Amino acid sequence: MPDSPGAADPAHEANWARFSALLDRLLELDPDSAAAEVARLPVEDESLRKKLAAALAAAWSESGLFARSAVESWSTLLAASEERLAVPALAPGVRLGVWEIEEEIGRGGMGTVFAVHRADGVYEQRAALKLLAASADAPATRARFLQERQILARLEHPAIAHLFDGGVAPDGRPWLVIERVDGAPITTYADSRRLSIEQRLALIQEVLAAVDYAHRNLVVHRDLKPANIWVSDEGAVKLLDFGIAKLLADEREGESARTHAGVTLTPQYAAPEQVTGGVITTATDVYSLGLVLYELLAGARPYRVTGDSVLVLERAIVATEAPPLAAAYRSSASLAAIADARSTTPERLARRLSGDLDAIVQQALAKDPAARYSSATALARDLADHLAGRPIQARAASRSRRLRKFVRRHRVGFAASVALAVALVGGLVASGLALVQSRARLAEAQRAEAIRGFLLQLFAEVDPERSLGREVALREVVDRGAKRLRGELRDQPRTRAELLLTMGTLYQKLARYDDAQPLLEEALALSRSEYGATSAEAARALVALGDLAYWRDNYDEALTRQRAALAIFDAGGPLLAAEAASARFNVGTVLRLLGHHDEALAEELAALELERELHGESSLEFAAVATGAALSLHNLARDEEAIAYAVEALAIRREKLPADHPAIADTLEALGLSRISLGDSTRATRELEECLAIRRRVYGDQHPEVLEALNDLASALEAGARFEDALALRREAMSLAQRILPAGSDSLGIQVNNFAVLSFRLGNFADAAGGFRAAAASWRASAGEHSLRVAFARNNLGMALVALGQARAASVEAAAALAIRRELAGEETAEVAQSLRVLGVARLALGDYAGARSALDPCVQLSRTVYSERHPRLAEALVSRAKLSVATGDTAGARRDLAEALSIRTEKLGADHPLVAAARSDLEKLSRPRQGESPD
Repeated sequence: MPDSPGAADPAHEANWARFSALLDRLLELDPDSAAAEVARLPVEDESLRKKLAAALAAAWSESGLFARSAVESWSTLLAASEERLAVPALAPGVRLGVWEIEEEIGRGGMGTVFAVHRADGVYEQRAALKLLAASADAPATRARFLQERQILARLEHPAIAHLFDGGVAPDGRPWLVIERVDGAPITTYADSRRLSIEQRLALIQEVLAAVDYAHRNLVVHRDLKPANIWVSDEGAVKLLDFGIAKLLADEREGESARTHAGVTLTPQYAAPEQVTGGVITTATDVYSLGLVLYELLAGARPYRVTGDSVLVLERAIVATEAPPLAAAYRSSASLAAIADARSTTPERLARRLSGDLDAIVQQALAKDPAARYSSATALARDLADHLAGRPIQARAASRSRRLRKFVRRHRVGFAASVALAVALVGGLVASGLALVQSRARLAEAQRAEAIRGFLLQLFAEVDPERSLGREVALREVVDRGAKRLRGELRDQPRTRAELLLTMGTLYQKLARYDDAQPLLEEALALSRSEYGATSAEAARALVALGDLAYWRDNYDEALTRQRAALAIFDAGGPLLAAEAASARFNVGTVLRLLGHHDEALAEELAALELERELHGESSLEFAAVATGAALSLHNLARDEEAIAYAVEALAIRREKLPADHPAIADTLEALGLSRISLGDSTRATRELEECLAIRRRVYGDQHPEVLEALNDLASALEAGARFEDALALRREAMSLAQRILPAGSDSLGIQVNNFAVLSFRLGNFADAAGGFRAAAASWRASAGEHSLRVAFARNNLGMALVALGQARAASVEAAAALAIRRELAGEETAEVAQSLRVLGVARLALGDYAGARSALDPCVQLSRTVYSERHPRLAEALVSRAKLSVATGDTAGARRDLAEALSIRTEKLGADHPLVAAARSDLEKLSRPRQGESPD
């Protein structure tokens, strides 16, 4: 076994040794002195001078993290290291100094880490040796590696890995030996030992003490993340990897450290100033510690960063506020597992993450470094105060941040308010102020009286003495009010705007959309002219117009209106917080209808946290948003979580509302849809029957809400194999849709698709194919060819064409649907799983077994992740793959898949369900799917 990693050129070794020694000395100087030293090198050292200049420029660069492309960065590194030798990896038994290699235990951008032991016999010691990677042995990375050695040599703290030794390998690459930590990253350690929130806070306190020590020694780590914060098997915290740390004492006088291109930090844990090339201070480490604390507590990150795009990074790191801890936790895919890893329940964990802990994390993650904790010690002090039950500084800071934000957004108004307050104290304008106030009160009183008089006259028509016993419908009352408004109150624009908004909203609720539109548009125009384009009054009119666009299936317009309203309410500070929460929920609702389910859920969970803070967990406001979140979770195939939200919301609404309130019907709908997905058709039918009954009583028989309930109940009946009952409801729904929906509307396409699904299940495959084609045509007109709606219809059409024996055409439709869904919905989605299944079935029917396998294997794998455990859709995928296995002679594989599918269907659907019988069949007719092969 050789004694060294490989043979090296003596002249090359000497050059590297001289370069290393010079660079070490130059890094101790200020930049100007270092540059002068380089310039004084002899002319014959031109090559060495260029390498040193490049290394120093990289170390002191002030450009942003992504100022150069990856190609440019790599080109620089490769050009600067042309003379390095290709060196084989260190094998066990090789010695560097007194240290003998045992095995490789890690590899990173700058170097490789080996387990080593002292082999000179003086005493026994185990450690970790870090060797600069041959592929990274350029002047800039070499400088940072050597700087890490310099930094560790000056840090002596029990929670910072100690430096034991250092040297240069025979090939000229530097190495260092540090304390070896047998353990795991802090997040992994905490989860594996099911540490409580209090125990996790105790761990992070140890980290904060170590970071504070480094800061007091003028060292900023700059790459704090779980992988660099280990906990030993005995529970001791150890900070690792100071490879991109910076010595503040080495900076130019009067300046702080700045980021530089080529630094291999971790974007997911970078602070905004690291991304934008801003000033690096101890606040940079505070931000990264906030991210670690966020993940340690909530089991999730506030945002994920992928790729090296400046725009992606700036949006996620610089511009996107971290959602509340509880919101991030609730949006996770495994609530129970995260809570269990913290030795608690999901409900208790969500409550624990609210309040003080969220305020602390939000202050640590402030985008403005000046708004963060002033030091690691200040963050530790707030955590200690929280644990002791004392008031925390972050609460006051949070109020201060909101005030500063309010001042920034309303500079003129706020300055005027301050000036007015000063004048009041001095008594300088008391009489003038009184006059202004009295006029404002008078105007408000006059407007209120005008509105009161108008409404009293309007609803006087309902008085039996005026109607003479004739029942006056609400529609008549609203029609009279709208007619009167055409000519009245022209001289009172603010009063008129308020009444127009009221009447327009009533028309919308009555599904009189054409009548509502002009009233609401005029209300918006008057509000903007009277109060301003960014006034709360204008925002309320935008909300109403957004609701109207929603009900008219104009989802893009609805999203634009609701987002515009949300921006105004968000800027309005605490006084408009409740309306901001409601508008955020509206944005989530429209995103859900547009098929952006992840975005929708994020908005709804953020709104839920706002409602929790504003109104409490037992409020009707909370129940409304929880119902919306349940629908989004259902669309993401996270139906167990959806049911939990819906059950909670239903209990609140049943307690606080009359039995026939339409809000109860809304939550019953969300609950029933998730039960259908999980195969519980009996309870789903019962809940959706109640939903339909409530809506009929409230809205009558000619309303879109009733249409929606008819379709939901029909789906439940189909899931329970009650096809004839479902057919009657589908016919009623189709008739109603044709009466109340405009031709070509999105909702009309849904009716056509639903009817085609039932035709398929009844075996009427030609009718089903015609229906799916009609639905696709309707959605092409309303949403365009490249839309999730069209993909939905084309995927279903593919399944019908397989049943009709047109497998080649089916394959074309399924492939097209798959491409659209991958692009618009994302790779890891239920939509992609369904298209893979249909494509696999079509290829199987064509006899393309390899192609079918390439679709059905990933379909089963994806179904295990995107659906909840033992979901009926997983059984469907397993049945499809089992047919392929039978066709290819893989009897054992088919038996395994069928056994699992049968178990799932028996548990979820009941032993008497037709799909259970289908799973028991011998799958003789492989070219024609049975009821087990259902469309979306």
